[in-house]
Amino acid sequence: MSLRLIPRALTILALLANLPAVAHAQEWLIQGYPAGLQVGAGAAVPVGAAAGSSGLGWNVGGGGDLEFRPGLAIRVGYFYGRFAAEEATVVLEAGSATLRGKTQVHVGAVDLVWKRELTDYEATVSLFAGPVIAYRRVTLTGPLGGAVSAESPVSFCEPHWLQCSPTPLPFHRVPGIRRSTDFGASAGAGVSFDVGLRARLFAEARFVFLDGPSFRDASGSTRSARAFYVPVFLGVRFQ
Repeated sequence: MSLRLIPRALTILALLANLPAVAHAQEWLIQGYPAGLQVGAGAAVPVGAAAGSSGLGWNVGGGGDLEFRPGLAIRVGYFYGRFAAEEATVVLEAGSATLRGKTQVHVGAVDLVWKRELTDYEATVSLFAGPVIAYRRVTLTGPLGGAVSAESPVSFCEPHWLQCSPTPLPFHRVPGIRRSTDFGASAGAGVSFDVGLRARLFAEARFVFLDGPSFRDASGSTRSARAFYVPVFLGVRFQ
């Protein structure tokens, strides 16, 4: 290497070494307030009674936030989740049949976010909570593995599949698509690490509660479609 190239190489290395610091100083601003965007994907874990009607799933989503004072921000986000299908046995007048249910959710969330920087680790931890609104879509298919008369009376109640009736129904009225728009709340925590060039890697998880419709089963008892699940995200944040 020519001696004249050594100063140039040292200058380039010095600039590269300082890129994260420069990027951190030049954060995005909206009307003078720091802002950020993030996208991620990961697992969606049903909890409690919902775990009996849906299997482990996946979700993808993103959001944007605005820091209105140091350490506090408002974040608006959206995520889509799909759960693995589960099967259930329904009782007929003569025998039984198997149905399969698959659940999808579209969730919008508004969070109040508290952040704290861990300067020794070049990381930021956060806690967040807020209301959510969700659109649930459940697809029921069947019968599986056999033929059933369309008019065969069936007694079946699975509120998390949005299907429950106090009286027997003709079998052909059970398969199909059920929909529900529900309100709820969520809370969670996350951590992010600075990787330079205005980018951060993040991991977060939240506990989601969704309210839902109530049904009355054949015994006269009230059954609820309230659901709990935990979406986990890994992704990248830009600020």
